[in-house]
Amino acid sequence: MIFRPLEGMPLVWRIALALMIVALAVILLLILTWAINGEAAGQTVVAPPPGAKSTDTLLLIKLHGPDGQVIYINPMAVVSVRAPRKGDTLGPELKCLLHTMDGKFIAVTEGCDKFVQEAEGGR
Repeated sequence: MIFRPLEGMPLVWRIALALMIVALAVILLLILTWAINGEAAGQTVVAPPPGAKSTDTLLLIKLHGPDGQVIYINPMAVVSVRAPRKGDTLGPELKCLLHTMDGKFIAVTEGCDKFVQEAEGGR
């Protein structure tokens, strides 16, 4: 038999050897899964959007919030842009609302045109 050398081995050692073999098999499967699916540590590798210039850099646009604070915005996270409506109670200094993928909005003092120009300039 193939496992004849194991016959004289104590039971504890046999169990330890079996556990090491199972652990190596699991590690091998994880490595293969990572290589095939592009996943590592639970993070999925996402392909860049069509027309993107580079995946090496992250474009952040510098805008200002209602109190003059600096806000750096990733334009890839913005799904829509609009000017405030007359009924919005955000204050007269706010000129644009940026709606993000997570359902939140960011109010900024710059106009929507400035954001759109800078976002298109980074592509």
